Amino acid sequence: MPNDRMPALVQDERLPVISFTGSEQVGYAIMDSVPRKHCTLELGGNGAAVVLADWASDEDLDWAATRIATFSNYQGGQSCISVQRVIADASVYDRLLPRIVAAVEAQVTGDPNDDKTDVGPLISEDAAKRVESWVKEAVGPVPRWPPAAPATAPPSRRPS
Repeated sequence: MPNDRMPALVQDERLPVISFTGSEQVGYAIMDSVPRKHCTLELGGNGAAVVLADWASDEDLDWAATRIATFSNYQGGQSCISVQRVIADASVYDRLLPRIVAAVEAQVTGDPNDDKTDVGPLISEDAAKRVESWVKEAVGPVPRWPPAAPATAPPSRRPS
């Protein structure tokens, strides 16, 4: 639906509840325009994909990796409901990680109007710079859970 038709839809008395997923600016504008309606706003998310131990077959892990790769990069990763983190049971982690990497590497970047394209461009140069800064921050060892125990106790916990 075009943006210019949304105010009338949101204010329609037949709709007792408004549910919106998107930016704070638009969400609060909607809420302010209908003060007597119940509004459910999801103003940006931190969507997690969870892969549990019972998804351990090769077929399950391949499917999970494909879905994670697809929905973490859907709309160039610019969707507020995209996969932004992956939580994997320790028993499947080492087999899942290379599958996710391979699935992401297999995605085709390019013109979003081309049916062969999986991932299109970011919305602006500023968005590209922001993502580039996140990549630079993320480069390094892949975090594991639970974290490895320190070799020695921190100084404040050492026996005297």
